[in-house]
Amino acid sequence: MRINSSLIASETYSTSEKVVGIWTDNKNIYRKVTTGNNLSLPSNQWVETGISIPNKSFIIEASIINNENGQAMPLSAFVSNGKLSIMNLRTVTVNYNSGYTIIAEYKKATD
Repeated sequence: MRINSSLIASETYSTSEKVVGIWTDNKNIYRKVTTGNNLSLPSNQWVETGISIPNKSFIIEASIINNENGQAMPLSAFVSNGKLSIMNLRTVTVNYNSGYTIIAEYKKATD
C-alpha cells in the first residue's frame, strides 16, 4: 500500500506554520493553529487575534472551534501588520470561556 504524502500534510495541525497543500497558482498553502481561553467575538466586528501571519498573506480559510463542545464556526479573516484579524459573522456575540482553537490557512505573498 502506498501512502499519499499530500494527504498526510493536509491533515497536519500544528501551532507552528506548516505547508499543507498547493493553491491554484502552484504556491504553497500554509496552516497555523492557535489555542487560547476566554475570547469574546462581537457580531460583525473585527478582533485582532495576535496570531502572527506574514503581511499581505491571502487568507484561504479561517475557523474557530469551541473546545468545550467541539462546535466549529467559519470566520471572515484578514492580515494587518502581520497579525490575523477575525470577524464573527453571526448576529450575536459568541463567547469562548472554556477554550478555543483557531485554524488559519493562507498563501504568502512572498512565495
